[in-house]
Amino acid sequence: MNSPGLLKPRVAEELDEILGGGVVHRHAPHLIDTVRLLGGGKVRSVRATVGRWMKERPCPGNFSAFLEFEDGTPATITYNGYGYFDTSELTWGIGNRMYSDAERLAVRRALRQGDINSDDAKEGMRFGAGAEDASSHGSGQIHDAAVGTRAHIHWFGITVASFERGDIRQSPNGIYVYDDDGRHEIPVEGGRGVGMLEMKEMYEAIVEGKPILHHGRWALATTEVGAAMVQSGKERREIMLSHQCAIAE
Repeated sequence: MNSPGLLKPRVAEELDEILGGGVVHRHAPHLIDTVRLLGGGKVRSVRATVGRWMKERPCPGNFSAFLEFEDGTPATITYNGYGYFDTSELTWGIGNRMYSDAERLAVRRALRQGDINSDDAKEGMRFGAGAEDASSHGSGQIHDAAVGTRAHIHWFGITVASFERGDIRQSPNGIYVYDDDGRHEIPVEGGRGVGMLEMKEMYEAIVEGKPILHHGRWALATTEVGAAMVQSGKERREIMLSHQCAIAE
């Protein structure tokens, strides 16, 4: 996935690795959760590289990682948060598209010139902020190119899953299946906003007593993968994992 994640207003703690700053801690969990769900949950090892390429954002801003599951299933995840190329260009304009092309240029220039007050810009993004508080360099202007009732309103890049007899990936209205009969689309009904599925899952667990998928053990396993990515990048070696769990555990 490529996005302008590091161009968005960031306060000090969002740029401090010790406090959970940088894209490995803030963005990688979305990608890790996706591939762990598809791969069954138990990652055996991680080999990764992590980059810090923007001095105005002194934290991890990009990564590439190879994950191997216990059963041998491989998965790769990548992220670049510097905002030069946006993956939504390849996904029909659907995705976490906060800035227009022109705004990305303006924000990057302002960052390099020290013309952005990140604390004020962050306040302009918060719920309840007035439009006039969010106008500086597009700091709070969210450009959501999703149209109509498309199912996938908030994508985290392109996801492709390969199987013995075909492949699947997102489509504008659901899932594309590529098999021996060609390509066909399976619609997925119902739009959803950011975090709505997580809130629904939490509500059903607390109020209705339903089992929860994203429990503490699952979160620990996802966090372990992210920490292993950082360690692997520093030590330039494969990191073995020990706190993984399957979907049903």
